[in-house]
Amino acid sequence: MNTKRLMRLLIVLFLLTALPGLTVALAQGPGGTAAPEAYSAYESEPNNAFGTADMIQVGDVVSARFNERNDHDFFVFSAPGDGFILAEAGYVGTNAIPKMKLYDRTGTLMTYEYESENIPLLFWRVKVADSPYYIEVEDWYGDGGGSDYDYKVMLSSPLLISAAPTNLGTGMVAGIPFQAADILAWSELNTGEERWVMLFDASDVGITKNIASIGLPTDGWTGDTLIMSFSANTTIPDLNQTATPYQLVGFDFDLNQVGQYTEGQFTGKFGFTGLSTSAEKIDAWDSGGGAGCFGDAVSTVGAAAVTTWWGSVMKQPDENIFCWRWDHQGWDYFFNGKSVSGLAVEDVNAMAWDGSHGRLLLNILGNGSVMGHAVTQKDIFAINYPGYTWGGVAWHGPDHGWNYNIDAIEWTGW
Repeated sequence: MNTKRLMRLLIVLFLLTALPGLTVALAQGPGGTAAPEAYSAYESEPNNAFGTADMIQVGDVVSARFNERNDHDFFVFSAPGDGFILAEAGYVGTNAIPKMKLYDRTGTLMTYEYESENIPLLFWRVKVADSPYYIEVEDWYGDGGGSDYDYKVMLSSPLLISAAPTNLGTGMVAGIPFQAADILAWSELNTGEERWVMLFDASDVGITKNIASIGLPTDGWTGDTLIMSFSANTTIPDLNQTATPYQLVGFDFDLNQVGQYTEGQFTGKFGFTGLSTSAEKIDAWDSGGGAGCFGDAVSTVGAAAVTTWWGSVMKQPDENIFCWRWDHQGWDYFFNGKSVSGLAVEDVNAMAWDGSHGRLLLNILGNGSVMGHAVTQKDIFAINYPGYTWGGVAWHGPDHGWNYNIDAIEWTGW
């Protein structure tokens, strides 16, 4: 047994003997939240090839084991919709250190995660048309099998969230410290439990400024790219350029890694014509709003005055969301906040388009009343669109251990 595994085993035995009240903490991954204790699916042998892969579903927590030296386990799933998936492989047995590979339906390797010091994470775009996808899991050392080599696989389509900087300093959720430049992922699992992980640790890639908006690409972007904007001028290390609050920046994590040890490269930035004043900084953004915005949906910190693609000047207050049409290289109307009772006196602070349910997920600055419902900056509420009807509070932060004001969100799937 190697030194790291021996130390892990000694720590576990000590805690089990001396601190029985902390047994839940033993399920924690390094720097992460407590790992789920329940399972919704189970590995069945043999599953050491594509043709014998165990079928699992998004939301599953799978109980699995390396049964022998150099055991390779395969799992297969189909995407229920186009979106993004987070896959994790966590240790349960004291000797299991899983690593993952991802393959497309043809068996071609897409990406992999070999992080031996942390719970390995894969985060990538899925499409129904490209399903199924295969996950291969093997032990880092491949030196044994049995109950000491138990592990779990978790598959989810998470909510991405970043906190507002005011009075934040360093926040903490489910044992994970974070700052306003970081992006966390929250998932609801088929076991009835939930899961928090650090998805984008900004300091690892040289970013310290607050993230103002986040989003994931539609077909107009290539690769697995996380798109963001910043509330102040920010130096982008890979580009040797400064991104302004009027611009978006793409971070490519394809064949790199997300999580506690984030690796990747900033691969580009772009801005929108007409955004230039302090009131026109990007406050919320999403790609492919659908239902009338086949481009980029934008809300600004104050009132914007921009030129439509047909040449007229369009004035948009901070409760509105308007659309940049790449096909016309100009602005178009999209979401009128005045059509939602109470929203006209609020500021849309974060948004995500949930195409699976035909709704806009919104967050406002501060506290307010929308359609007669009290909401705070810790809430994400839904407006059915284009009907402009109340869709309920989709996510209330304190119910999930989140007691911080929200600054940016993204809904990854369904």
